Amino acid sequence: MGRRRRDKKRKKLADADWAGLPDNILEIIFERLNLMDCMSVSDVCKSWRHVVAQELSGWQRHGFPWLLMSGEKDKRVRTCSSILQGQEWEMLLPEAYGRYCWGSYQDCQSQELAFWVPGAQSWFEHKLDGEPFVDAVFSNGNFYLLSNDYNIWEIKGADIFAAIKKDDASAPAAFDIERHCHEVTMSDEHENDGVLKYLVESCGELLLVCRFYNTKSGAVLVTNDFKVFSLDFSEMSWKRVESLGDQILFLGKCCSRSVSSSGLGLNVTDCIYFSNDHAVPWWNEWDSDHLDGISARLGLDNTGRKDWGCFSLRNKNRENLYFCFRGNRDRWGPVWFTAPQWWCCKNLVLS
Repeated sequence: MGRRRRDKKRKKLADADWAGLPDNILEIIFERLNLMDCMSVSDVCKSWRHVVAQELSGWQRHGFPWLLMSGEKDKRVRTCSSILQGQEWEMLLPEAYGRYCWGSYQDCQSQELAFWVPGAQSWFEHKLDGEPFVDAVFSNGNFYLLSNDYNIWEIKGADIFAAIKKDDASAPAAFDIERHCHEVTMSDEHENDGVLKYLVESCGELLLVCRFYNTKSGAVLVTNDFKVFSLDFSEMSWKRVESLGDQILFLGKCCSRSVSSSGLGLNVTDCIYFSNDHAVPWWNEWDSDHLDGISARLGLDNTGRKDWGCFSLRNKNRENLYFCFRGNRDRWGPVWFTAPQWWCCKNLVLS
């Protein structure tokens, strides 16, 4: 009798019109899900995807880090990969046809910044003096630029708005803004050769991540180690960070960011995911045609080469990293991109 009731209950659940559930009920359910689960339910059916994309206003502020694969500049549909979920999607991106997806700070060689504010009809340009910066990030209302010697240039957001307000916001213009240069001391030995530097905003902190690589590795890097530092604003010094806590870092030339492991719905901590960047920040996919088939031409073994890698701060045996990540010689590295949930639901092709 009990088995018969259970079978009847299962049949009733199977026959239920789940796609026809009222939107307000779905909202109550989906608001309780983490980002990974919310992404999964959006693939169930069009009506559920509509609720995730249109109704869950809280998720519109959240981004999901994916890799946008390289070598597809002549396609209107781009391949993106979620290494956390082990899945790939096709993304409708017709505006990217014939174009390279370029990181927001990758034009640092020209020593120029461009700002846009709501209501303006164009970008406002600002020319920098001195050495090119190697990375930039927006944190706590200000822009921070990292020089090659670990010092910081600070541009206050309020100063940008004030400068733009003085000019005609309807026309492009080059304008002057005040920059504050901070000499920052390094707690570890000062290193410059064989290191890529990334700035990351993480829960209000400004992090510097140093990625050390073998300088004899040629066009594609062989990563040896990572070190993470936090900027102590009171002393203007970089302090070594031994643990990231709940945060996961995603590093790349296009964008670097920190996300909450629990917010994503993962049991992963103290991890750094990184893409196969080149040492020269302004070099890009358009300049890398010579990489096609380079392994075969040089008689090199490309077995085990990857487009991305993962490093754990908990792993004290740094020697293993050399064997865990060796960049793909035949392919330009992919770039990280982050888009809000509603945008992803509209632009990712359902399989």
